[in-house]
Amino acid sequence: MTFRTGVASALLATAAILAPAAPVAAQVAATANYDLPAQDLETSLRAVARSSGHQIIIASSAVEGRTAPALKGQYSFEQAVRALLAGTDIPIQITQSAILIGDSGSAVAAPADNQVSDEDAITVTGSRIKGGRLASPQITINREGITRAGFGDMGEALRALPQNFGGGQNPGVGRGAVAGGLTNQNVTGGSAVNLRGIGADATLTLLNGHRLAFGGLAQGIDISAIPIDAIERVDIVPDGASALYGSDAVAGVVNVILRRSFDGLSLRTRLGSSTDGGGFSQQYQAAFGQQWQGGGLLAAYGYRRDARIDAADRDYTTYLGEPFPLIPGQSNHSLTLSANQTIAGGGEFSIDANYNKRKFSVNRLAAGVLQRSNTDDETFAVAPSLLLPVGPAWRLSITGVYGETRTNNFTAGFSGNTQLYASGLCYCHRIYGAEGYFEGPVFAISGGTVRAVVGGGFRSNRYQAIGVTSRNGGSEQDRFLFGEISVPLVSGLNDAPWLHALTLSAAARYDSYKLAGDVLTPRLGLVYSPSAAVDFKASWGRSFKAPRLSDQFERAGGILFPPSFFLGSNAPPGSTALILAGGSRDLRPERATTQSWSVDIHPESVPGLSVELSYFRINYRDRVLAPIGNYSDSLNAIYSDVVILNPTLDQVNAAIAGTDFFQNATGGAFDPANVAYLVNNYVRNVASQKIKGVDVTLSYSTPMAGGQLAASVGGSWIESRQKNSQSTNYFDLAGTAWNAPHLRFRGNIGWSGSGFDLFAYSNLIGGVEDRRRLPYRDGKSMLTFDLSASYTLASNNPWLDGLKAQLTVSNLFNRRPPYLQPAAFAEPYDSTNYSPVGRFIALSLSHRL
Repeated sequence: MTFRTGVASALLATAAILAPAAPVAAQVAATANYDLPAQDLETSLRAVARSSGHQIIIASSAVEGRTAPALKGQYSFEQAVRALLAGTDIPIQITQSAILIGDSGSAVAAPADNQVSDEDAITVTGSRIKGGRLASPQITINREGITRAGFGDMGEALRALPQNFGGGQNPGVGRGAVAGGLTNQNVTGGSAVNLRGIGADATLTLLNGHRLAFGGLAQGIDISAIPIDAIERVDIVPDGASALYGSDAVAGVVNVILRRSFDGLSLRTRLGSSTDGGGFSQQYQAAFGQQWQGGGLLAAYGYRRDARIDAADRDYTTYLGEPFPLIPGQSNHSLTLSANQTIAGGGEFSIDANYNKRKFSVNRLAAGVLQRSNTDDETFAVAPSLLLPVGPAWRLSITGVYGETRTNNFTAGFSGNTQLYASGLCYCHRIYGAEGYFEGPVFAISGGTVRAVVGGGFRSNRYQAIGVTSRNGGSEQDRFLFGEISVPLVSGLNDAPWLHALTLSAAARYDSYKLAGDVLTPRLGLVYSPSAAVDFKASWGRSFKAPRLSDQFERAGGILFPPSFFLGSNAPPGSTALILAGGSRDLRPERATTQSWSVDIHPESVPGLSVELSYFRINYRDRVLAPIGNYSDSLNAIYSDVVILNPTLDQVNAAIAGTDFFQNATGGAFDPANVAYLVNNYVRNVASQKIKGVDVTLSYSTPMAGGQLAASVGGSWIESRQKNSQSTNYFDLAGTAWNAPHLRFRGNIGWSGSGFDLFAYSNLIGGVEDRRRLPYRDGKSMLTFDLSASYTLASNNPWLDGLKAQLTVSNLFNRRPPYLQPAAFAEPYDSTNYSPVGRFIALSLSHRL
């Protein structure tokens, strides 16, 4: 499919969608029958949203602990919401497609009839349609939940999520983790989200819906680069979403939503340390917000400094010698800015910006050589947005982004005072792009309003690996078109027994890459509610990931070895073996078919109870991989398609001509006629993965003893397998060392009231099997408990009123990571899943002025 053909197809589809458009104002006033008991306010509001087929965005902090009156009779959508909020001071904002309830950052309640056009407030991650019902599960983590648990940054908070795997770019990943893949390296010192454990580059991370520049070698996005006080919430959709967002959204989407309507100054400090030694952490944050008529500004700054934890600090790693860091120390400065302003004609301009600078160093003694490594990681991004009304109900959204990351590393090796080697390298990334789309109602049907989205844009990503004497890299451009439609066949307006609500959705996207080619990704969704208490959801779609830039632009080289390097070699004396390795410009996008089914139960008879059970399946193919992982095994029959025995002179000369460099490791002269084995190990689309599993979430809250009792449990069971070529068999990933464990869960229970918050947390990480050598060794699971207690002072003194003190104890019983087989110069545990920090005690103070 050419780009021109894709454009024509999208325009024809758009014309077909828009042809029957008609006014929908009458639909807003339609009524539905309600019979809700007096119960938790948030539960009642969500019941109204489901029955009406409209969207309500709720700031949980504004409704927490409040009880709604009984609601019986015929009401319009707006009438029902106002009836539930009668007698409260909770602000309400009405938009063309949603009602916004509360604003945790607003000091003064907005007028009830205030008309706003706040794109971020009504953004639904996983859909571009305002008010759309998601056919995929969604996990939301708000700022209050992050701080209540005592997390120091969003990296810590997301690593506690059962659906997320700690491999890739994360501070705790140690030297031994490279056994699970070259991307398991602490290149940037940041924290990248890795849903389902299939790679940080297969999870799309957004800031207010904007893409950011890649970081390091594995193309992860640093989630910890945004101060906690700058965010409102984090939305996670653990389901394929390339039909909406394009590349990288194979395992899901993580969208960091920044605060809006924040007035005042908030200050936060956190000091903590491990009781086993090392790891002292200090953190300081400040956020300032200013609101004015039609606009506002948010500025948040954070500084964090963490001391390293050495092998000498733990009795189970002292054999590694000194120095040998288990977790490197680092310092980090981060700044986030966000501003918005309404403009003439009812539009809005907004801009988001983020800057982060991190430094860390690693000194490690191995085999008598002291390696010293210093890294400076610097990122920034700026993303403007313009929202314009088009006609009475449609809106045009135009967004742009420009961002860069630079990870500079300098490494040197010493024997005594003699420098043996030195090297420097910069992983440099850049992104720029823009997109625009129209969103609005198409026509009215008996179940509500059919809404649609159509748009397109372009994006450019550049990668450079800049060394002292070398430079390689390049850029990839993408042009794309997309569309989405939501059809509410049944809602509270026309429901029937066993048919309370039914919504169909569809989306499609066409991407045209300059190097990787064209990709078309569809998606279908269904949400069926037999009653107001149960939702069944199903989604099917295709997703993709463009080849990593480092795989496309890595230098291609040839290395000449003696044939004795290969097991089973019978080459005659004087023969050689030529191995080709490196990047390739011929890579295609990695493709996946994703499916999910879920049931969400929220019984009206048990207010505050919610249960969600989900099953997911991912068939991920054409993954980019170097076919041969161990060169000494190159003569195995399973690699026959990439190994040429007794190549001709033309084949050898052509292979060398296609390389960027050539090295002779035989110690003798090179003669093309003596090459007995030609091994083509360039990266290519050869690997396949199959991933499936179950997610469970249960939450319950109820008023108790003058406060609110809350409890929740979230868990994930996953199975995943991989094969590295068509001629090889599948092998296990999940449940093996340096991959995601089969089972993870996190639970909590606590009480809030009278200024107190008292919560306990439990964390279970299943065991993994060490398969580095025979016999395989089963690892044990790790169960830890955390405690968090805080008190917020109420005082007539404005300088003291609202002052909050919090004590957090993580890993209360000081569990150590499960022990694996020891290996030379590697930690004796799986550092991608388990932490050597041990018991960690932190004291936090926060205040809002």
